[in-house]
Amino acid sequence: MQIEQIPIDKLIPHPANANVMSNDKMDKLRKHIEQHKHYEPLIVRPHPKQTGCYELINGHHRKQVLEESGHLKANCLIWQVSDEETLMLLATMNRLSGDDEPILRARLLKQLSQNRRPKELLKKLPETREQLNKLLALNKPPRKITPENITNMPMVMNFFVTKQEKEIIEKALRKVKHIMKDNANGKHGRGAVLAYMADEYMGVWVDECMGVRVDGCKSVKKLGSTPIKLVENCSRAVSRRLTGVYRIVATGIIIAAGYCCGKCVSPACRRDAT
Repeated sequence: MQIEQIPIDKLIPHPANANVMSNDKMDKLRKHIEQHKHYEPLIVRPHPKQTGCYELINGHHRKQVLEESGHLKANCLIWQVSDEETLMLLATMNRLSGDDEPILRARLLKQLSQNRRPKELLKKLPETREQLNKLLALNKPPRKITPENITNMPMVMNFFVTKQEKEIIEKALRKVKHIMKDNANGKHGRGAVLAYMADEYMGVWVDECMGVRVDGCKSVKKLGSTPIKLVENCSRAVSRRLTGVYRIVATGIIIAAGYCCGKCVSPACRRDAT
C-alpha cells in the first residue's frame, strides 16, 4: 500500500469522530511536525457521497495542524472499507494502543534528557512537568527507609471466646469507643479501645471488686506500658484469682469488657453480690 499525497481541502472529517485532543497536545503536535517534517500518514477512504473527496478515518488532528501550518497536501493511506467498518475503525484505532512500561519510559526519557534541557523536552513530550519529574526520578536508586522505633510496631493478639463472651466484648468496644470519641478528637482503633478498657479495669475494678493491687497498675502512663502490655497485665491479674477454664488470657479481657458494659462477670464479684 503506497502513501499518496492528497490535497487537504479534499479531506473531509468524519462526523462520528469522537477523539479530541487538548490544546497543549495540539501545540506539541504542531511543533513536532514543523520541526521534523515527518508524521504518521492519515488514513482515509473514498468519500461515499462527495466525488473526488476522501473521508478521514484516522488523523483528524494531523490534518488540522497541517492545514493551519499552510500545507496544501497531506500524506495519506487510502483504505477501501464499508460504512460499518469505518465506524468500527473510528471506535478502535485511537483506543487500541499499548501502554508505556514506567521503568522503560523512564530510561528513554533519561537518555533524551542527557542532551536536552527539561524545558525543551516539555515542548515536545506529552508529559507534564510533574509527570516528567516523577518518571526521571525512577532512574534513581530507591531510598532506604529504616523504622524509627521498632518497639512501636503494631502487634497481633489472639483470643478464643464463647459467643456470649464475644457479644460482651463487642458491646464494650462500641461503648468505650463512643466515650473516647467524645472526650478526645481523632480516631481510635479497636486495639486502642481495648487497651483503654484494660487500663480502666486495672485502676478501678481490681481495687474495688477483688481487693488486690497489681504493681504498676496505677502508673501505666509513667511506666510507658504499651497497649498490648496493659491487656496482658490485666489478664494475668484476673487469672491469679480465678480457677478452671477461665484461667486463660481471654479472661481478663472478658471481665474488663463486662466491667465497661456495667456487667461484671467475675466469680468474685458475683459471690460478693450474693
